[in-house]
Amino acid sequence: LYLTENRTVQVSKKLKEVIDILDDLRYIRIHHSHFINLEHIISLKQDEVMMDNGKNLNVSRSKKAMLLERFKRL
Repeated sequence: LYLTENRTVQVSKKLKEVIDILDDLRYIRIHHSHFINLEHIISLKQDEVMMDNGKNLNVSRSKKAMLLERFKRL
């Protein structure tokens, strides 16, 4: 897991289990391997989000509409 202030945590759980623990409106799964906090998005372009830690993450086609809808609510 990537946290704020460039900290990382290694977790021995499946992503689905982490998602269940962090189930909150601020978090959304944007790809098979990416689960993000919406409050840390800097920009959204086509099929990619830029996070405030400088990471660019792909958004799957199937998750894009849900991401846009949730992003508008912020």
